[in-house]
Amino acid sequence: MKIYDLRTNIEFGKQIFENIPNEIIPVWAGIVLSRFDHHIKDIPNEIIEIYDIIDNRENWKNAHEQFTKIRRFHLKNQNYRPESYLLLSENVAKVIYNSAE
Repeated sequence: MKIYDLRTNIEFGKQIFENIPNEIIPVWAGIVLSRFDHHIKDIPNEIIEIYDIIDNRENWKNAHEQFTKIRRFHLKNQNYRPESYLLLSENVAKVIYNSAE
């Protein structure tokens, strides 16, 4: 296997993600999102609130509502940059909700 393949083949990331235990996924997703926080000048409250959801497993079911808040923010603020941060936070909310029991 070439290093190039590891950097460009999305299947490797998919295999890693699919093998993370369900009860760890929200925390892991939050860690991934938080890696970008210190690079963002103005983090929307809709995204900041996702960390409170992650911290309490009982709140994971509320991540769907938080996804909706983030999506609404995204649609109302088309010029927000980096847009990829909003898209990542939407996906984090989805992952958290999907981990709820």
